[in-house]
Amino acid sequence: MALRPATSAELAALALEAANDDAIGSAEALVVYAAAASWKVQVSPEGDAVVFDRWREHLDWLSMRAVWAAPARMPGMVAGARAVAREHGFGSVMSPLVATELAGPYERAGMKIATRLAVLRRDISDADAIKPPLAAPEGMTLREGSRDSIAAVLAVDHACFEPLWAYDRRLLAGYLEADRFVEACATDGELVGFTLTGVEAGQGSLGRLAVAPALRRQGLGTILVEDAIRALAWQGVGYVTLTTQVENAAARALYASCGFYELPGTLVALTIEA
Repeated sequence: MALRPATSAELAALALEAANDDAIGSAEALVVYAAAASWKVQVSPEGDAVVFDRWREHLDWLSMRAVWAAPARMPGMVAGARAVAREHGFGSVMSPLVATELAGPYERAGMKIATRLAVLRRDISDADAIKPPLAAPEGMTLREGSRDSIAAVLAVDHACFEPLWAYDRRLLAGYLEADRFVEACATDGELVGFTLTGVEAGQGSLGRLAVAPALRRQGLGTILVEDAIRALAWQGVGYVTLTTQVENAAARALYASCGFYELPGTLVALTIEA
């Protein structure tokens, strides 16, 4: 299936879908996004649409950031995405994150599941706002993060996460600007862990928890999570959600110990070579 950049009229028609899609944010954001690089919002002859982006700067993966298409036409959309990937120098195509039960159309298009994510939630009450903070391990302190720390944050992040999930500088800079950023530092000022939390439409998210591998199992992860929960409670948030890889038993155990419970179902991301 041949895809082509969306026209102004087609972008306007996508406005409602964009406003309801967390991957885009708003209709206005979609228009701005397409204006910066028109090839990143493309449509099919049947009127289906896909929004593209580079998944990570250190990977040559083209992300199908959002897709609006009938399931029966997904093979054609994936074929079109592969053509776009080759045209722009990408080696692979990645699907949006979708519920496992919705992965069938992508699999029928030849894509394979690359990773599975569990979705966890913790309910927050007023009592969480007044809990005394946990004491940091000896020689470590928590403090409001500095945007000037981006190089150190990237170093910790890449030590904690595989390339598929490790942030790049562009992505991290956006999160540092938008989210609550708390860093854990050693006595010498070295950054050894951090959290990123956000609030949107009254819902909290723990977008990132990272602790340097050499300092794990000392309670620092629990302290960072509890600090994030307390901050969200002060903002009046009723619950916080996060995702973590299904096979990451250590992370799932940590979150369970902090009161998180897993929601039914899993999310998957699928990939295919361009």
